[in-house]
Amino acid sequence: MNTGKRLRMSAWMKEGRSFILAVDQMIPRGLSAPLMGKMTPWTKGPWDGLVVHPGIVKAFEEDFCGGVPFLLKLTSNSRSCRDTTRRGMIASVEQSVYLGASGVALNLFIGSQYEVEHLRQLAETAECCDRWGMPLMVFANPADSARQFDAEEVAYACRIAAELGADVVKTDYTGDAESFCRVTQACPVPVLVEESPLPETEAGTLATLRGALEAGAAGALLGQRVWGQKDSNAIGGEISRIIHPR
Repeated sequence: MNTGKRLRMSAWMKEGRSFILAVDQMIPRGLSAPLMGKMTPWTKGPWDGLVVHPGIVKAFEEDFCGGVPFLLKLTSNSRSCRDTTRRGMIASVEQSVYLGASGVALNLFIGSQYEVEHLRQLAETAECCDRWGMPLMVFANPADSARQFDAEEVAYACRIAAELGADVVKTDYTGDAESFCRVTQACPVPVLVEESPLPETEAGTLATLRGALEAGAAGALLGQRVWGQKDSNAIGGEISRIIHPR
């Protein structure tokens, strides 16, 4: 890993672990009231970083000044898209540099009819990230929603992401530590977890996190499980303490 990547990643990956808050979900999933206002509640939270779209950084640049580092999301689709696995490029690595990002992220759906396009996007982005010293996080998932939490399919998607240049992979927790070990063993770069078959309650979220860490995960990238709660800072603080025990 080159110097630029190491320095940027050190801003949000602490001693090999990280807790990232995803606030990029209104384009693919629709409007969410907690994310409608200024970004201050999220840029000053107990997490290590954010995932955002470029326009939000420009619209709320004062909120980002002095806040947690952010990763720029490079791919998306709207909630009106008939196939949720089709994700197009909506930003660039070069744009992430001049906006002050500490990393970039893009989607990879293995088994999608758009898989070849996704693989090309990933390969080209990985090369560009190496050139600019920008860490690359890949959101790797099976395209078949029926196999979203299938350990073998999840492990395969994560392995492909790593082999094509991901520095960190985000995927879904398979439901228990034993099966998720298959994922972490298959992936030679750090793995963060997001969605889970466990309930979207505080107990379900913390159980997801503990199981993933037990299986060798490097932390979590969470969205609605944090900002959708009544007290996002409280659950965020608890998650942070589990990922970064003192």
